[in-house]
Formats: sequence, C-alpha cells, structure tokens
Amino acid sequence: MGNYIDIDYIQTTIGKTFTNSTTPTTAQVNKYITLAEKEFEQDVGSYLVDDYTEYPICGKDSLYVSNFPVNSITNLYKSNGHPTNPTYYEVESTDFRIVNSNSGKIRILSPRVGFEYKVIYNAGYSTETMPEDIKYLVFLYVMKYIFNNTILNTEGNFGDSQVIIDVDVYKEITGKSMYIDGLRAIDDLISNGKSKLLNNLKTYWVR
Repeated sequence: MGNYIDIDYIQTTIGKTFTNSTTPTTAQVNKYITLAEKEFEQDVGSYLVDDYTEYPICGKDSLYVSNFPVNSITNLYKSNGHPTNPTYYEVESTDFRIVNSNSGKIRILSPRVGFEYKVIYNAGYSTETMPEDIKYLVFLYVMKYIFNNTILNTEGNFGDSQVIIDVDVYKEITGKSMYIDGLRAIDDLISNGKSKLLNNLKTYWVR
C-alpha cells in the first residue's frame, strides 16, 4: 500500500492484474511503489498530510506558508520584531483566516507588516484526496522501475511466468518502442509531469 497510489491504481490504469506468479509479482510491484514514491518526493517534495511549523514575514495584510493545501491552522503567533531573540504572542483565531489553501495565503486582521510570525499548521493531501495529476506522475515513476527491472534487466527471459508488463504495455503508455528508445520516453513523460507540477507551485507563489 503506497501513500500516493496503490497496486489497484496501477492495475486499473494498465488493465492488468498482478499475482504471485506473474512477472512482475505483486510483491515486486509493491516494492517498486515504495521506491518510486521516495524518488518522487526527492524530486518534487512531499504532498502528504503533515504538521508544519514556519516563521514567515507578514506582508501588507497577509502571510504565506510554503506547504499546501493548508488544511488547518493550529496556532498563530506574532513576534515583537526582535531580530535575534523574538518573543511571540498568540493571535486569536478570530483575527486570521485561510484565504487560499492552495497558495498557503493567510490573512491577518491587524497585521504587523515586516514582522516575523510563527505558524503551526496542517497541510497536504490524504491518499483519498490526492489530485489525479500527482497520482499519475507517481504511477510513471513506478512504471519506470517495472520497465527497467522486467524488460531490460531480464532481456526477455521470463521463464514460465505470465508476463504482465511487456513491450506492448510500454508502447501504450509512452507511444514509443522500448527497444528503440530505451527508457528515454518514460523519463520524458516524468520530466514533463514534474515541470507542470512545479510550474503550478510557482504560480501559487506569485504574490
């Protein structure tokens, strides 16, 4: 069971079913999901629900945190402005609100412009609310592991097991021939997916 996708997501997407006697096996696919999710987070960061503490500087009437979507704010504190040893005072929950959870924007009722704030909050997606573009990008990371270990490393010697991921599946996903282009096509799809995801974040960070 992965944090972003699970084996059912992969089976539904490619229209194939993994078992203990297929190539790859259920256990192998689950291992690839774990490896793929780790690589995905190393490349673009985590999108999973978690608790964070940040110290943003207040702007004209708002401040921004860097993890989203913002689900809730546990506590918000304003500082006294001391540059090296600030003292923090809690802000009443009625004096701030989340304006845009997808950009991390929090509006302050009586802002101290240029002062540091301390924000304790929860942000990220659960497995059930994970956006489709993120899930599909993680799926491509998983498929890279499967293609590499199932087709390239075995050189087509699958023994008597039923081959689930073959050259036809690769061609259906990438539109390319495995033996002509190697893993370049899947890498290109992943690169494009990462660019779109990171560009969306840059859009959010335009103030």
